[in-house]
Amino acid sequence: MITYQANIDSNLIALYYPIKTELITARHRIETALAMTNTLSLFKESIVEKKLIWGLSIILIVGLLIAGWAVSQYISKDMTRPMQALVHGMEVASSGNLSCQIEEKAKDEFRFLIDRFNIMVHDLIGAKMISASS
Repeated sequence: MITYQANIDSNLIALYYPIKTELITARHRIETALAMTNTLSLFKESIVEKKLIWGLSIILIVGLLIAGWAVSQYISKDMTRPMQALVHGMEVASSGNLSCQIEEKAKDEFRFLIDRFNIMVHDLIGAKMISASS
């Protein structure tokens, strides 16, 4: 039952309304359930965020590993190609064919070794011609 009281402005103000205890208990249960749902929802979101972070981390690590492998392959080929050409030239020259010249584009120490090999082969050809003419 609601009791009303009129104030000066002729507005009614509700003063009392009896509520059954079952409704109050149900309200508390609903509030508790909503609080638990919110907590579980936050927990679920944090799990999803952690899975997302782990997934992105794994993708990043795999990507960096692939990039590192590709760079190492490029660098190793850049280093081994001149060395293989030099070894091949030495094998050809040691078999008696002094007409070989190494035309490999190289840098640093490999360029120096290839140039010295080509000079050596040229000098051997000159020495062979001198010994053949005498």
